[in-house]
Amino acid sequence: MESRRQTGTCSMHLFVHSSLSEACCQDILEAVASGLRCATTDGGNARGVIPINGGDSQLVAAIRQQLQLSAVTAPPSFEGRPFDNRVMIERYVELYRAMR
Repeated sequence: MESRRQTGTCSMHLFVHSSLSEACCQDILEAVASGLRCATTDGGNARGVIPINGGDSQLVAAIRQQLQLSAVTAPPSFEGRPFDNRVMIERYVELYRAMR
C-alpha cells in the first residue's frame, strides 16, 4: 500500500490566539525565523500551514505580519478533540521538532 505521507513534507495547522502565553508566541516566531513558511491559509496540504486568529497581542500581530496572514476562524475541534490552545501547541511542538 502506498503511503500518503511524502518525504520532506509536513502538514501543520496551528491556530494562534492572543490568549497564548508570550513564551508560546516566541516559540512560533523562532520557528518562523528558522525557516518555517506559510504556503497557504486555506487549510490545504502545504507544509507549515499556520492560520492566525487573535486580538491585540503584539506578538500575535508580529506573527501575522511576518507570515502575511489574515485572521481565520479556529475549528471547533482538532484531531477529534475539543479545540484547546494547549493541544494545538503540543501538536505544533511535536511537528516542529520532527521537521528539524
